[in-house]
Amino acid sequence: MSPRVSRTRLGGQRLVVISVPSAAEAPGWAALTPAEAAVAALLRRGAASKEIARLRQTSVRTVHHQVAAVLRKLGLGSRLDLLAR
Repeated sequence: MSPRVSRTRLGGQRLVVISVPSAAEAPGWAALTPAEAAVAALLRRGAASKEIARLRQTSVRTVHHQVAAVLRKLGLGSRLDLLAR
């Protein structure tokens, strides 16, 4: 089971809400930091690095580092492997 992403509004601001499964539901995901889990969830929705950086208000370089950490921690070889999981 992977993190779920939803969008909502709060006080006129658009928010991206990410629900991460518990360690019992998905042991591989337990090793991810909250930021890495958020990036993984957005990747699974097909978001590109630029879009993830914009949504998370960070740099594309930071997103690339987080993607690499996600792939390493989950034992995956590529973003496509993440989509197939």
